[in-house]
Amino acid sequence: MGNERADSLFGRKPPPGRRVPGWYFGHSLHYVADGGASTLIPLFLSSTLGGSVSNVGVVSAATSLASVPSSIGWAELSDRIERRKMFILLDYFGTALLFLLMGLSATFEQFLGLNIMMGIMAAASVSMGTIIITETIEQKRWTGEIGRYTQFGGVGWIVGLLLCGIWLEAGIRVVPGMDPLRVMFFILAAVTFGAGLIALRLLPDPRPKPFAPHHVDKVVVFLGRIVERPRYLPLWMYRRRYREAVHGIRSAGETVPRPLKTYFLAILLLFSGFMTVYTPFPVFLKKEVGSGWLEIFVLYIVAAATSAVMYSRASGLIGRLGERRTLVNVNLVRVLLFSGFGGVALLLASGLRPPPVLLFSVLFALQGAVGVFWAYVSVASTALVSKCAPPGTKGENLGLFNATVSVGGILGALIGGEVANYLGYAAAFFAGVVLVLLGVAALARNRRLDELSVLHSDKEWKAPG
Repeated sequence: MGNERADSLFGRKPPPGRRVPGWYFGHSLHYVADGGASTLIPLFLSSTLGGSVSNVGVVSAATSLASVPSSIGWAELSDRIERRKMFILLDYFGTALLFLLMGLSATFEQFLGLNIMMGIMAAASVSMGTIIITETIEQKRWTGEIGRYTQFGGVGWIVGLLLCGIWLEAGIRVVPGMDPLRVMFFILAAVTFGAGLIALRLLPDPRPKPFAPHHVDKVVVFLGRIVERPRYLPLWMYRRRYREAVHGIRSAGETVPRPLKTYFLAILLLFSGFMTVYTPFPVFLKKEVGSGWLEIFVLYIVAAATSAVMYSRASGLIGRLGERRTLVNVNLVRVLLFSGFGGVALLLASGLRPPPVLLFSVLFALQGAVGVFWAYVSVASTALVSKCAPPGTKGENLGLFNATVSVGGILGALIGGEVANYLGYAAAFFAGVVLVLLGVAALARNRRLDELSVLHSDKEWKAPG
């Protein structure tokens, strides 16, 4: 009964005899904490520690920067010792401790150091859950099972945002005299510790199975269709087991075609633009708009919820237009939406203040639309790499794509924080708009991607031109 109720959350009934693995609930609980912390961290830094919006950008960039090399190191170690479970436990219990310490932190330097450590710790479990699935069930069930696993995380993320919003709105009355933001970190620590206990008890620890290149491709492409920040099977796994094959492909021709190189530049610009807008956004809502805690989290929830609804529906438009044209068109719409944020910031900076209900309604509509079109960006951007990469190099090219997204996030966090700090929030939002427009221009000119995308992974690849 409990498993059937869990699956009903995702709008479908589980196949007869197929039970939801209990450790999925630990994964979902972990995402409750991650979802809450995603917005709590910048708000705590700006409201409790008195940090500037520039400090928020530095913390975001430093956390991402620490996670990139760490994920490679943890993944190499996981493959070397042939264990997965211990790395998920390290993330869960380690993050619980770090949340506790964040709630006790008193200076920006302490908080920055703890966030860097969290970036390192969280990287320990990147892709491990997905790998465990592929090592414990037959290949024909991978797609459906990974989708179910990822949806558990998505629901947890939304619940975490809602939990934080409700607590911060009511916490002042529940614990008078205490900072509800600090107490929220203690709550997230307890939630993450609970996720660790579930994983300790229920998470399997299989011995790794051999991977085939086409197996890797199916997993990484599917993950890109589900989560906003895609997590792929790491490049080390591909190279470690198929080094000779990769070397042969390198000898025969280039593994990253020129159109894909130009595409990665466009992706760098796009994701830098996205983060330039969203790094100062929660601070803008609190300090300039005057939103309450619950209102801020509701605005994030609507974007997450509309994205979750649209992921499964995005393939129809993408199939009609193609991945590149879809990315061009939906990002032009996102330019208009981000410009809407800039327009609101300019209006408030001029001293004009619309009625609170009207202002919230406008931001709610903009955020909901941003979530809708993010789903198309997420699906199309990853699928395009999979279609354009030469056979046997999809893992490598998707790894490069993931790294480009990470670098774009780092650059965007720094740009958004600094521009907002020195030139204002409107300037930061419009700076993000400019970066996205540059990315769209690079995509629009890169028509050779269409030539590559018609090729299928089971056909022999030849370098164009």
